[in-house]
Amino acid sequence: EEKLVTIWQDLLGVKQIGIYDNFFELGGDSIKAIQLVSRSKSADIHYQVKDIFSHQTISEIALHLKDANEIIQETGILEGYV
Repeated sequence: EEKLVTIWQDLLGVKQIGIYDNFFELGGDSIKAIQLVSRSKSADIHYQVKDIFSHQTISEIALHLKDANEIIQETGILEGYV
């Protein structure tokens, strides 16, 4: 949650953000949601843009991450023709 607060503050330009504040009410939009997911991924927090629309607070996202915990990661070298 602390990492997400910092990411939201930087992205939205809001100094104080609580874990129950709504992303869209703080000035977030669909483009910022894409940027949010990208910045979160850089901080090793993985979720999808659609999750922002379903879980609009840091608290909800954190709970979703704990419940989902089914990130698909690369398991090896992919080979084949394209």
